[in-house]
Amino acid sequence: MTDLKDLEERIAENEAHGLYTSPAVRELIEELKRLRAQRILSNEDFSRAFDMGLAAGERRERAAVVAFLRGDPDWCECTTCLDAALYEHASAIERGEHRREEEP
Repeated sequence: MTDLKDLEERIAENEAHGLYTSPAVRELIEELKRLRAQRILSNEDFSRAFDMGLAAGERRERAAVVAFLRGDPDWCECTTCLDAALYEHASAIERGEHRREEEP
């Protein structure tokens, strides 16, 4: 990666000897600084973004399981008891009760 500080020092040294740099080069250096500054994430920011992504994935998975349990199961003939039990299980999963024993 180009050391921009070193580049700026060399430009200043050249200018001290009467060799001038195009303004376009200075604009490019400033653009690189700006882009590099945007790219930097602190560990805390990265960790927070990762946790948010993980939580979003868990919410989508939970919603998919709940939708499956509340759907019309074509794999069983007994619908009355099964539907009520599946609906209650889906509600418990939606509330996160199926994972409570895993929490510290």
